[in-house]
Amino acid sequence: MKGDNTFDTFEMAADGTGAREIRSASPNECCFHWSWDGNHLLYSVKAGNRWDIWALPVRAGPFRTQTNPIRLTTGPLSFSGGAIPSQDGKQIFAVASKQHGELLRYDLRLHQFLPLLSGISATDATFSDDSKWVAYLSYPDHCVWRSRADGTDRMQLTFPPVEAQVPFISPDGARVVYATDSGTFVIDINGGPAHKIYETSLNPMWSPDGKNVLLTTNSVGINSSMQVIDPGTGKASPVPASEDKGGGFWLDKKTLLACNATQTKLLMLDLDSGKWTDFFAGTLVNWINSPDRKYVYIATGGREPIVQRIRIRDRRVETIVSLKDFGELSNFGWTQLRVAPDGSPTLTRALDTEEIYALQVRWP
Repeated sequence: MKGDNTFDTFEMAADGTGAREIRSASPNECCFHWSWDGNHLLYSVKAGNRWDIWALPVRAGPFRTQTNPIRLTTGPLSFSGGAIPSQDGKQIFAVASKQHGELLRYDLRLHQFLPLLSGISATDATFSDDSKWVAYLSYPDHCVWRSRADGTDRMQLTFPPVEAQVPFISPDGARVVYATDSGTFVIDINGGPAHKIYETSLNPMWSPDGKNVLLTTNSVGINSSMQVIDPGTGKASPVPASEDKGGGFWLDKKTLLACNATQTKLLMLDLDSGKWTDFFAGTLVNWINSPDRKYVYIATGGREPIVQRIRIRDRRVETIVSLKDFGELSNFGWTQLRVAPDGSPTLTRALDTEEIYALQVRWP
């Protein structure tokens, strides 16, 4: 076993002798099984957000050799558990999954979840300050899209193999900031080339005047800190005493909110004094301010996950809805909580499906 929790693959004789490595471990490969005649290894390989089935020829004989792997599936279904051959060798059996989500908002008046943007398979729906535009990630390919608030005039802004995270529209509705594994970017809301403003970061958030972007420079709790970036010049300014804090955003032009290293407390920073004070304590999974900046919405974890909101003026806490039976989509490892212009929290329900497939195979 290696440090990335993967295992090298070996073969040996039935009596335990002659062990030799036939495949080095890779975090993007798993679940090796022999074909019916022992001449191929069937296994799964990750490609973006999907797993495909491959066959590795391993020729028999005293000097058994390997040749190039053969790809057996090319999507759109995902086969993450490898494949098992039939007894006659003419078929392989595999469990296929299809990742799909339903974008919803929780109506505060009707007390029920309703489709947002017709319930498309998307996450991270964030609106412009004038409520005319919305940016979101298509799921599961994590491409940035934008549309009008009613879902019309849709445009794709990023394309595979780029996997974007947390898109946010600038206050003037002209630009979208998003993060990727290769850096933090800003793109015009009408498309065009993306402009890199910083290296890899988390949670880029616009300032209220749209002149700066606040971001977290590492995973919260692992030597994390926050920076304020001028997207025009790329100049970075450290946030005072932000070590081991992250996931920050502006409550107003002079106040920031962020979480502590253990994600059990939200802290408020007065930019004038440079002093941090406690704001809220709980088991935090995600948090975001409302478009009117009067509330902070949080999604909690544990056995009884809920969505709450805290009124900033007097810290009054209100429970909005339980997520215990919601089946929310956990994208990139956290609940995708956002807030619509009317104050309704938005989430994505997981609608993934799994089925067993029999695939016909013609072996070379």
